[in-house]
Amino acid sequence: MSPNQALRQQLRQARRNLTKQQQCQSELAILEDIKQLVRTQNVTCAALYLATDGEVPTQQIIASLWQLGVTVCLPVLHPFSKGHLSFVKYTTTSTMIANQFAIEEPKRTVNELILASQLDLIITPLVGFGKQGQRLGMGGGYYDRSLANLSATKKPVVIGIGHDCQCTDAIQMQPWDIPLDGILSPNFKDLKLGKCYTQ
Repeated sequence: MSPNQALRQQLRQARRNLTKQQQCQSELAILEDIKQLVRTQNVTCAALYLATDGEVPTQQIIASLWQLGVTVCLPVLHPFSKGHLSFVKYTTTSTMIANQFAIEEPKRTVNELILASQLDLIITPLVGFGKQGQRLGMGGGYYDRSLANLSATKKPVVIGIGHDCQCTDAIQMQPWDIPLDGILSPNFKDLKLGKCYTQ
């Protein structure tokens, strides 16, 4: 077992051990930062995720983005390009289906597809994060592959969100890892967006 694999197990268990109240508190603590980010970055289309396995919940964040007029998308496993993600519009009336990992995702239809280059913001879950912006995901590389070929001018802002208990100095970065533009947890805020974002 690699160091990152052992670390994943440890951090996933730590976030699972949080109470439902602690989970919700994490979301609320991050929500205001995300709303400010949406306003200052003029976000009109954003991708999020539906939480599983102790990840920071996102339903209140999603509801707030809808209220701000933001088009919300969710990642969907690409049906033809193995290991890649598509992004599909998500609304209160979306038809949801379970993917191969038993994660709910909106039904993929041509009219609802959004290219990664059309997104202004992607908010990703984290298994772990470091204070230098390192992201430890589930190990499948889905986000890294899906964002690797975007040009700098077409790349959305990519922010990871997590619980404080997921912060660690032990992450070993890999050459293919796509660096994040920022990380938010209840007590950690690191957004590399220059003067566009003011705390």
